[in-house]
Amino acid sequence: MRQTASIISTYSADTFGVCSMLYELGGMVVMHDASGCNSTYTTHDEPRWQTMDSMVYVSAITEMEAIMGDEEKFIGDVVAAAADMNPKFIAICGTPIPTMIGFDFEAVARVIEARTGIMTFGFATTGMKTYTEGAGEALYGIVKRLVKAPVNKVKGRKVAVLGVTPLDFSINGEDKSIERFIKDSGYEFMGNYCMGVSLSDLEGLSEADVTLVTSAAGYKTAAYLESEFAIPYVIGVPVEGKAAEIVKGQLDAKLNVRESGTVSGKSHNGKTAAVIGEPVITVSIARNLFLEKGYKVKAVVAVDADSELLSKLSFGGIEIVHHLYEEDIEADIKDADVVIADPMYKPIAPLKCTFVDMPTESFSGRIYRNDIIDVVSDFSPIRSKI
Repeated sequence: MRQTASIISTYSADTFGVCSMLYELGGMVVMHDASGCNSTYTTHDEPRWQTMDSMVYVSAITEMEAIMGDEEKFIGDVVAAAADMNPKFIAICGTPIPTMIGFDFEAVARVIEARTGIMTFGFATTGMKTYTEGAGEALYGIVKRLVKAPVNKVKGRKVAVLGVTPLDFSINGEDKSIERFIKDSGYEFMGNYCMGVSLSDLEGLSEADVTLVTSAAGYKTAAYLESEFAIPYVIGVPVEGKAAEIVKGQLDAKLNVRESGTVSGKSHNGKTAAVIGEPVITVSIARNLFLEKGYKVKAVVAVDADSELLSKLSFGGIEIVHHLYEEDIEADIKDADVVIADPMYKPIAPLKCTFVDMPTESFSGRIYRNDIIDVVSDFSPIRSKI
């Protein structure tokens, strides 16, 4: 029963990660599940739903369809909806029910594309992994299909930011703060992929001179762009303070503006801190705690993340642990003097610690949406409490 969360919440599922990454690109996303899955996503995980239209649907699979495996019914419904809505692409993704009956998403996607003539993707999400997995596969899948080698590329200082969705960055202006950071640093901002960009913007990704990976969802795509088009990448969120200095230095180095320098910090103050959440954001915040405050920091990665990404996030003075289960996370933070995490982690935090609220859409949904901190523009709401 280790996998049971009896006290804390759970992170948004991989299925919803697909929906979030593709939300603004003009496609039709279909979750293959019983009726109700869509309202869970739109009510709790998708703040854009109230202000921006998107074609996100649920198949409303019935018990008999699940038992009999009636793929033709699903295919017919998607084809009919596509004829009415005329989307730029179609994406289908899974949940526990189609996973249990062995639904072949890639094969069904090929059938739908053949019948509609519309580019179709099949993502074999299960609803059992976290949003980082689904969002990462969605971005990688569409980039691999759409992005071609540039013609007569002119080298410059173009930066594309990968892995930006409201699940990590909400709609509190943090995406705009990342844009300002890029521009204020003297680079050309290409876009936050995928917030505030279009499908045509996505097609031009090979024109980037460097990519900035701001969440685990962007890592696989960054690695692909590097191997396929020799576009280097930097991993990190430019959290206001020392973390932003590190990101700028690494971007400068990749763009051959200057060598990446060393960012100095304070000596260890004898205290410990723990930060819980998504790996890139968590480690970026941990850098500020270590360099600015002198804390010995444990970054607790509580979502699905590539082991290669975690190794690349390694940073002196910061211990990175990867635990998805409640009892493991509770053990990780039991001796911390300071814990920085979503408020829904507070019941398992040690009583003696200073607990600093850092809400995230992916964990507590809309409950603390108005309290989500834009750490890129201003880290002081956290800095002042520790």
